[in-house]
Amino acid sequence: SFSLAYIYVADDDNELFFYDQAGGWSQDALLAIAALLFALSSRVVAEDEYVTFYLGTAVAYGFGGAGHFLEDSTSPAGLTGYYLLMTLAFGGDAVRAAYGYALPSTPHVD
Repeated sequence: SFSLAYIYVADDDNELFFYDQAGGWSQDALLAIAALLFALSSRVVAEDEYVTFYLGTAVAYGFGGAGHFLEDSTSPAGLTGYYLLMTLAFGGDAVRAAYGYALPSTPHVD
C-alpha cells in the first residue's frame, strides 16, 4: 500500500532510474501522511491490528522527512538537530519492526 509513493522517474534521456532519493522530503511526507490516514482509518472505518505499524511508519518518515532540511548543515546546532531527528526516525523504524507486525506473543524460553 505504501508503494504508491515510489514513482518511476525518467532522466533527460527518458531512461528510467529507481533511486530512492528521487522523492526526498516530499516522498517522506507523503508516506507519513498515508500512514497516519491508515491509522485513522483503522480507528474510524474498520478495526485493524497494524495500528502500531502505521504509527511507527508515520514517526519514521515524518522525522526522516524533516531531517532532509538539515542534512547539509555544517553548524553545530544544525548537525545536532539533524542527528536528533534521524535518531527519532530510526526509533520509529524500531517500533514498527518490533511491535508493528502484530505477531502473536511467544512464551519465554528458559
